[in-house]
Amino acid sequence: MKKIDMHFHSTHSDGRNTEEELLQHAQTKKVEFLALTDHDNISSGFREKAAKYGIHSCESVEISARNYQDEKSLHLTCYTKHFSHDVHAILNNVREAKKGNLETQIIALQQSGFQITMQELYDFWKSCNRNISALNKYDIASILYHSKINKQHWIQLNNGIDLWLNDFYLRYFKREGEQFSVFWVLVPEYEPSLEVCKHIQQTHDAILSIAHPNFTFKKWVDEFISSLPTYIENAWVNALEINSKASKLWIESIIKEAKKHNLYITFWSDNHKIWSPDNKHGDFTELNPHITESFITQEFDKYRDFILSSEKNNL
Repeated sequence: MKKIDMHFHSTHSDGRNTEEELLQHAQTKKVEFLALTDHDNISSGFREKAAKYGIHSCESVEISARNYQDEKSLHLTCYTKHFSHDVHAILNNVREAKKGNLETQIIALQQSGFQITMQELYDFWKSCNRNISALNKYDIASILYHSKINKQHWIQLNNGIDLWLNDFYLRYFKREGEQFSVFWVLVPEYEPSLEVCKHIQQTHDAILSIAHPNFTFKKWVDEFISSLPTYIENAWVNALEINSKASKLWIESIIKEAKKHNLYITFWSDNHKIWSPDNKHGDFTELNPHITESFITQEFDKYRDFILSSEKNNL
């Protein structure tokens, strides 16, 4: 069996473990291939670090892309031998835009009566040992939730009814939330378009995979199937991910569509912290119980030489 994980995060984005911690853990589990996919942050140097642990890798990243025609954001994991300076520049602009958006949102929250500053956000970032560009609206919600005076304010906004952090986030912070407009502002979109992703795929002979389609399409298999040709045509998506939390129905649909469109299949955990899986994120290198070992080996062998360096290896 090929022990692999092609989708997980480190402290370079919103993960809680350093590269060294991840590699040490992977070595104890005898993992053979890893691809670090931090958000909009290319894994430069990770391949060389992994090699010291006897683990194969390639350059990789999770791109925050957007289908502007349908106003839908999605994540695409991308794998290649080496990303050009142009791609680094594109993703650097994305990270800078994220930081600018955070400042805009903090001001909007202040105007809505919350007591929160950018310094608090920076302090939170330091306490988590994370990249500031990876902080997001959920992090802001967490800061508010753990502040007594701010929590009282949001209870007041919610007609005296308390909400759990996740419920508060979904209702007030998510764009589709019923109370999103109460104290949130829409900022200019910053994600690379499908056309930009297509350019990256073409110029790097890369594998470009739709990450966790079981969550990206909000668990609607029909929407996934009907919209897939758009992403193949406009972004040159050439792979689909089987997430470690995908149901049997989703796995069957992904495999069927991959065969239909001649796509690769990538894997898997979307881990953000070792030993801390939840209902959306698996544990690091966690296997999906609906997938056989032989299937993993079969699918990984299809693109093994495609994403690894040209030198021969024993994978």
